[in-house]
Amino acid sequence: MKGLENHGNTCYFNTALQCLLYIPVLSNYFIRHPYQGDCKFTNEYSKMVKTYWTKGQDEIDINSVLTCFREKFPRFGTKEQHDVQEAILCIIDILETSRPEIKPWFYGKKIQETIWPGGKSTNEEDFSVHLITSEGKDMANMLSKSTDWNTIENFEDNEGKKHHVATTRMLFSKLPQILMISFDRKSHIEIIENILINEHEYNLISTAVHVGAQDDGHYVSFVKKRNKWFFINDEMVREEELPDEAGFYFMVYNLTVH
Repeated sequence: MKGLENHGNTCYFNTALQCLLYIPVLSNYFIRHPYQGDCKFTNEYSKMVKTYWTKGQDEIDINSVLTCFREKFPRFGTKEQHDVQEAILCIIDILETSRPEIKPWFYGKKIQETIWPGGKSTNEEDFSVHLITSEGKDMANMLSKSTDWNTIENFEDNEGKKHHVATTRMLFSKLPQILMISFDRKSHIEIIENILINEHEYNLISTAVHVGAQDDGHYVSFVKKRNKWFFINDEMVREEELPDEAGFYFMVYNLTVH
């Protein structure tokens, strides 16, 4: 296990990388199939994965990976704090463009059902992150509520007709191997390590935690290796129990195969 050097408000990027490095299927893929294509970022990422999982130094300088990332997404070039979720999704976007075979691991499908007097609509769409918007700190309850029926007032259907009320809900129609869950705000959450959705069991493998002010603050990560949890704060790594409650903001779950 290795820490990552901070290059000035780059804790969001370090945390994003740590969350991705502990996805077994992704890291194993780049170890077994080193990338040697035209994408500079994917080349550097592939090298970093090998270095990270090779015995040696306790700390890695990720400046070359960060530089290539900022070339792809210049908005991350400023020294101010950025959003860890956005960084993770941008990294995945680059990697799946370079290696399309990894894309199915991260994408599932949702169905949005809406019912109104005299009508019904069903829309299916791809998703990579399941965003939880309900208030509270009990994640199990919030996750359950995210698929409950909700009421919509003054609903307009596909034909432009308005209805006083309609009900809608979201269902998972296809689940990915890697399930990423995030919240629409940064606050203290009571985490759950194991979740069951449509008879699919998922185990938490990494998480980004936000500490401090809502629009600023600092990102750290908890990652799981050989059934032990480790706390990573940029260059610092130590074994530490996963707290029951903290500023959990972005979670990565791995599908359990029995």
